[in-house]
Amino acid sequence: MDLGVSGFVVPATKPSIIRQVRSVVGGKYQLLSPGVGAQGGKPGCAIASGADFEIVGRSIINSESPRETAINIVRAIKNPSDC
Repeated sequence: MDLGVSGFVVPATKPSIIRQVRSVVGGKYQLLSPGVGAQGGKPGCAIASGADFEIVGRSIINSESPRETAINIVRAIKNPSDC
């Protein structure tokens, strides 16, 4: 934080780490969480744990129905379950 960064990258596959980092840095820094879908992170769980953004690229790009996958991810973010 002393280096003047504006955010941190924390793994979506580790919600406990997201919560821990958020408790340390507070709301002043943005948390970006890669690993949703392709690496096993559940859509919505990183945000529910304190991340500001979930990185979902491969989940959508590799989907046979990218639009439907994107819609499902947005729904999961709005109503996370099993996190």
